[in-house]
Formats: sequence, structure tokens, C-alpha cells
Amino acid sequence: MKNNDDRMWSAYLDTELSVTEVESLEKHLSEEDLEHLEREKHLDSKISEHLKKGVKCPEALWNSVCQQIESEKKLPEKKHLKLFYVLVSAVAAAIVFAFIWQPQQSDYMPLSVIELEQSSKVTELAAVNELLSAKGISLELGDVAQPGHHTKRLLGAGVELVAGEEVVTLLFECCGKPVKILVLPKNSKAQRIVAKSSSGVVASVNNYQLALFSKHSTPELFKFIKPLS
Repeated sequence: MKNNDDRMWSAYLDTELSVTEVESLEKHLSEEDLEHLEREKHLDSKISEHLKKGVKCPEALWNSVCQQIESEKKLPEKKHLKLFYVLVSAVAAAIVFAFIWQPQQSDYMPLSVIELEQSSKVTELAAVNELLSAKGISLELGDVAQPGHHTKRLLGAGVELVAGEEVVTLLFECCGKPVKILVLPKNSKAQRIVAKSSSGVVASVNNYQLALFSKHSTPELFKFIKPLS
């Protein structure tokens, strides 16, 4: 990203941009920028989430940082300020990696059934298939409530922005656990970003990749998503 876009980047991470500005920014980012942005968003969310729980910097690290600041007090003001920001960043990163970093955890993993119900744009099966059609997706969802090994329930469907592209999400409850399936056109930016930054279970149907995210193993849901007959 160009230097004069740094302020916009920062505002994006701080959720200070309007919906229009977010869409405009994401559409003009390269894939490398988008991957970097996904990592920064994940890191920022984890730092914010866990600092609110009272996670503290390890004492040994904090003492080391304080000693470095004391030893650099004679530096020119600008260099001193730059060092301060570097050290603060190091402390934040150390807290994350020492206490909370989970490389396999994905930003797309649903946290609860309630979260999915609230994010659902439509809820009825017919409306879900109408949404798929409206978004130009040549797939249809069958009735997941059929008897089987797992107790499944359709919560609905929604739309998320991934890499500046609209992605339809199919939302379910299975055995009391939340399940999200992203419908990703193959070779799209969204598909490549999700593939690199996630640990979802995937399946292919025609020109689409289905990426399933849940802490509950439910790959049998894939069989209900079929090409339009």
C-alpha cells in the first residue's frame, strides 16, 4: 500500500470508515495488502478482546522494556518517540503470543448460535435459495432437517464482505453448535484469502468452494448443497 494510504489503513482497522469508504478501500487493495490486512485485523481483535479481560504484560518483559527506555533517554526526540512506539508494539505482540495466539483459529469461526441468528439476512429455506440466485450463485440448498446422525437446523443465510467481495454465508445449528459455510467462487480473491487465512473444512461443488467453519465436525452438511437442477 502507498504511504499516503497509511492514514486510511489505520482508520479502517479502527472501524472509523463508513460502509462506502470500506468497500472503496477493499476494492483497490492488492491480494498482498488484503492478506496483510486480514492478519492485522485478527491481531487487533485478539489484543482488544484479551486486554479487556485484564491480561497483563509478563513482568520480565515489562522490566526489560523499561530498562531499554531508560538507556535510550539521550537519543534525539524523534528517535526516542519512534523507539517508544516500537517498544509498545513489542509489548502488545508479546502479550498476544504469550497468552492468546492460536494459529489455527479463524476469523470466520462462529462463536455462538445467537451470533449467527443475529447475522442472518433471511431465515426460510426458500428465501435462502432466492438469495443464492440473486447473488448469481448456481447452487441450491436442500432441507437439512432430514433425520441423520446429527441434529441439524437451518438458521438462515447472510452476506459478508471478504477481500472486497460479497460472500454468501449459509448458517446452521448442528447438535446445539453454530456452523457457518462460506460459498466462495473458485479463483476469486475471497476464495484465495479464506484458503490462506483459515482452517475450515472445504468441499467443491461445480465452480464453487464451500468452506465450513465450526468447532463441531459436520461435513455431512455439504451433501445438502447441490448444483441447480
